[in-house]
Amino acid sequence: MANNKAQTMLRSAQTAWASEAVYFTPLLNFPTFKLGFSGNIEDWSPMMEAVESVGWRLHTWAVVQDNKGNPQAMPLFIR
Repeated sequence: MANNKAQTMLRSAQTAWASEAVYFTPLLNFPTFKLGFSGNIEDWSPMMEAVESVGWRLHTWAVVQDNKGNPQAMPLFIR
């Protein structure tokens, strides 16, 4: 897992898991926003995989806009 963002997410997920948290709710920022963009968001897949490798399972998620109008995902992971 060479992606620095994925490594950071992995450490956060491990910390939450070790603290026996029931939920883990990271915030995933869109790397660059271009109108009309569609397809895979390359940063997000390795980050999600890192979280699930700890034992967390994706339950639900929401996508919102930040104050600049860029998409952000808020996944909710559960044990």
